[in-house]
Amino acid sequence: NTPHPTQPPPPTSTSEIPLSEAAQSEISPDPSPTSAGPIATIALVQTTNRAFGVRRALELLGRNPLRGNRVLLKPNYNSADPAPASTHPDILRTLIEEMKQMGARAITLGERSGMGDTRQVLEQTGVFTLADEYGFDTVNFDELQENDWVLHQSADHHWQSGFPVPRILLDTESFVQTCNLKTHR
Repeated sequence: NTPHPTQPPPPTSTSEIPLSEAAQSEISPDPSPTSAGPIATIALVQTTNRAFGVRRALELLGRNPLRGNRVLLKPNYNSADPAPASTHPDILRTLIEEMKQMGARAITLGERSGMGDTRQVLEQTGVFTLADEYGFDTVNFDELQENDWVLHQSADHHWQSGFPVPRILLDTESFVQTCNLKTHR
């Protein structure tokens, strides 16, 4: 048994976090990646106030890739179940407010629920009400026409036939995706 710490680790401000060789070797038998990609900058904020946490994380990142851009926001509404199963309403509201303050030219929320009817999930989670209040568009990926999808193919993927990507994702200038750190059973 591995002992669990009684205190959580202190919050991290921002840092560039590459995987160590030891971590890479645990993930893959070949610790050398096939292609070197950019290292992600992350901000971790430990708080019980979600709105403060979103604002502080954005402040710590110290970047504004949204000014003047059309933004596609992809929340996590696999179902209408409350957080942590879905994006918390306070997080979505705060992200919208902050993206507007950052100068986003237009915001579109795009979603496709995996476990329910996407339109019903967006209704039950208050997304349409929030869209009316803040003036952003919503796109239900389930309601897109065939020509609104692009087949993405690459020899580097294990999907030999490729996979469809909503055209709006390829046409947007900035993309913001929320995540829910949870297990899947």
